[in-house]
Amino acid sequence: MPEKRLVRLLLQQCTSAQLDLRGTDAVGAESDADLILERCGAPDDDGLLKIGPGLVLFVCFLSGCDDATARRAATTALSARLSESAADSRRTAITSAPGDILVVPQATLGGQLKGKQFQYHGNVSKADGARLYAVFVEALSETAAEVDGWSQAGCRIRCGSQ
Repeated sequence: MPEKRLVRLLLQQCTSAQLDLRGTDAVGAESDADLILERCGAPDDDGLLKIGPGLVLFVCFLSGCDDATARRAATTALSARLSESAADSRRTAITSAPGDILVVPQATLGGQLKGKQFQYHGNVSKADGARLYAVFVEALSETAAEVDGWSQAGCRIRCGSQ
């Protein structure tokens, strides 16, 4: 029997990206939201999260996902050889490229088409999603910080709100 996937990731290479947080509750009173802002920084004055060349990472957590699975997904995302290397034409991990990372929680990745409508019964609850997102972001930050030269190159992780 095939292994059930508990996290869905969509990775997109970009030359630049921005996420508009105006009109959202990007700054919540919950400790998870505080952790995310501490790790990823607040939006710019115009309400946008902006990155330069790098990776946009959309993430969705499905029922049965736990902290360990969220951490493994972060490691997997950072090790995917998607980015073009400046030195040659081979693909490399974003931390070796190096480049910025924009993380966007995207519950719609967990949808399944039933008839003509999408259903999201397989997603974790909103509270669990916020907690797992904080764990995922923390694991991304810790793993990226361990790579020699990534943060010294001025690269950063920016995160959308849950």
